Amino acid sequence: MRIVALGIFARPGEEVFQPPSLTTPGIALHDDFLLVFSDKFLYSGRVLSYGSKMLRKFLGTDRVLSLFDALRLQSGESLSASPRMLIIGFLTFAVYAGILIGGGGSISRGDTQIILVLSLVGIFLWARYRSGFQAIHYRGLSHIHTAFALGVIPAIGVLFLAPEGLGSNWSGEPTAVVQTRGEVFLGILLISLFAGITEEIFFRGVLVSTLRRVFPRGAFREVVSILFPAIIFGAFHGIHQGFAAGVALTGVGIGLGMGYVASKESLGGVALYHVAFDLLSLSLPLLSGLSR
Repeated sequence: MRIVALGIFARPGEEVFQPPSLTTPGIALHDDFLLVFSDKFLYSGRVLSYGSKMLRKFLGTDRVLSLFDALRLQSGESLSASPRMLIIGFLTFAVYAGILIGGGGSISRGDTQIILVLSLVGIFLWARYRSGFQAIHYRGLSHIHTAFALGVIPAIGVLFLAPEGLGSNWSGEPTAVVQTRGEVFLGILLISLFAGITEEIFFRGVLVSTLRRVFPRGAFREVVSILFPAIIFGAFHGIHQGFAAGVALTGVGIGLGMGYVASKESLGGVALYHVAFDLLSLSLPLLSGLSR
């Protein structure tokens, strides 16, 4: 019996199997059919590949994976800070927290409180700069964007499941000073700028940065540094705005915390997204009322 093998598996002395020509009579498949079949198969493969790529792009899976890669990279970084920065950080946040608690979870419009908060901001930014940080930078906006999008998922869930929970007084008690529509929007803009910038400075710039320098490097450091300030952030807002809003804003705080860490502590970047979020959340109830 003859030993027949394919050419790629043939051994010395074996007869190599040669397939019959496709043009040989009696062969059902012919060149044209194979060419058409292979073209359609390759086209279907390209369509599936393109569809898969578009689905990943729509879901943002590549961006999410990139975000977590950046977080994992930052967890391995050794961080150091002067004792002066740590002490000033804790003290400024303690005073800021006292102001929030005294105001029922928000900063009142009193000039004294505003001046005190701005003074604390200046003190901490000075200590941060003296410790080798840039006061404000805008690196890593892509990571902040992805992290913020993940962070607002709980807010969207609350909006659909318990929309009345987000209908509490977001902008403080109404005053007789604000009368016209333009003054209302100006008030919203000023509140968003003040709250967004100062809250990011204290919750991310002070608390997250300080905690990251207290704990040793590793995943535990990043989890605690992101989660603990986010819970406090949500709790302070929940005091004034209700439980549902507190849950929603805890998620926002987690997203901003992840973006802050992944972007190498880009204070300007997270402040930008926080201001935009406040502008949108404060304006929607007003715009809804105006459209009726």
